[in-house]
Amino acid sequence: MTNGDVTPTAQRRAGTIHLVSSYLFYGGAEKQFRYLASTIENAGFAFILHVMWRSDSPEAQAYTRSLGKGTSVELRTYGWDPFAGAILSRLSALPRRLFWLWRAIDRRSVVYLYSSLYLPLIPLLRLKRCRVAFSERILSSRVRKRRLLYQLTRLADVFMVNSTEQVRFFRAHGLAPQMLPNVVEPTPRLRSPSGGTDAVAIIARYDPPKNIDFAIESLRDMSITLNVYGEIQNAAYYRSLSELAKKAQLDVRLHGPCPLGAIYAENRLILIPSRAEGTSNVLIEAMVNSFPVLASDICANRQTGVHRESLAGFDEDWAKRVEEMLSWPAQQIGPVLDHNRRTAVRRYSLPAFNSRITRLFTELGAAPHPSKRG
Repeated sequence: MTNGDVTPTAQRRAGTIHLVSSYLFYGGAEKQFRYLASTIENAGFAFILHVMWRSDSPEAQAYTRSLGKGTSVELRTYGWDPFAGAILSRLSALPRRLFWLWRAIDRRSVVYLYSSLYLPLIPLLRLKRCRVAFSERILSSRVRKRRLLYQLTRLADVFMVNSTEQVRFFRAHGLAPQMLPNVVEPTPRLRSPSGGTDAVAIIARYDPPKNIDFAIESLRDMSITLNVYGEIQNAAYYRSLSELAKKAQLDVRLHGPCPLGAIYAENRLILIPSRAEGTSNVLIEAMVNSFPVLASDICANRQTGVHRESLAGFDEDWAKRVEEMLSWPAQQIGPVLDHNRRTAVRRYSLPAFNSRITRLFTELGAAPHPSKRG
């Protein structure tokens, strides 16, 4: 592992893939990033991971350990925590870090940008005659209407999104994205929940768009346990949820992140009350694992192909829907879970993802290392 602060650029042949991300282990998008990195390594491409993160961070150290010996992966960190310190000090440090990152990327290589932090790099990478791909995350809801960003994105070779809703949106604004669906794999459960356990779960960042307060208010009079698992992205929102939980009859328990298998073991139903989503990993993971799920009836959730019985509008009685789903007999819930599993396996399978991403980078000019060709 090298650090962008002090290490000169390694001499690499043309065709190397550079993956650039803000961090390694944080939320659904980074889970997709790990699938992407694993796919590229298994395909035998020479590539480098560039992460705007401290080299001594637990995430970087854990990822380095996971690489093992004999891997072609090189992890470079840039000694900067984008979530620490005052906003002004973070912003003032960013141009310098981006310059170091730009210097570390070889001429005529393939670059995949996976964070909105790196938009300014696109025209600079073009000066190095690099081929550039980027994720739809770069055009978040906060920046979609800014004309400059649209012009910058036109300089890239490939623009990838993960839902048909996003394809339609960006085509309407003159962009031509490629579809790259999320990928999920079955998750073993640690054990099955006991028959008398009436616990439901929300897996989400503590952030207003996830609409956790709506779920607490909707279920407040139920005699069940609501477990919430996630990172605290908005401290004020987390505190408001804590206060709201104290006023509800509902047994609300706010947790940090937890392994998915353990969550499935302790709960009987997953709730997804979000008002806005891209493609929800939590939803498609529940689908592929045949786990009961009730999600908000918004466009992004409908487009996963989830069964209509697993959707609920915000004008519906969520407490009633939850009570009904917890009491469903096997012959009623079985067809719903079977439909969800078959749909998720067909749309979000790892083999299809591997084939698509390998073909994409090959078309951009990368080539597998001769010693690692199958």
